[in-house]
Amino acid sequence: MSVFVVSGPTGSGKTDFAFQISQAIQCPLINADAFQFYSELPIIGNQPTALASKIEWMGFRSIRSPLTAGDFSRLTLSRIEHSGLWVG
Repeated sequence: MSVFVVSGPTGSGKTDFAFQISQAIQCPLINADAFQFYSELPIIGNQPTALASKIEWMGFRSIRSPLTAGDFSRLTLSRIEHSGLWVG
């Protein structure tokens, strides 16, 4: 199992960078940006529309069903057992 993380400020290009890395190492790309979880916040969360369908947990939840820290922890624990590149 290998886990990689790309982090940085909003608008710094980390998603495009992480996508290129994930393609090169053949590893799934997983969103870890809280605003990008919600389908109704594409502008506020700066969701990359061209890549959204290729990134796990991108716009996968409605704002009407908030994701708590506990929810995220449970999701993460179930997902981190497998290799992945996390971006957020």
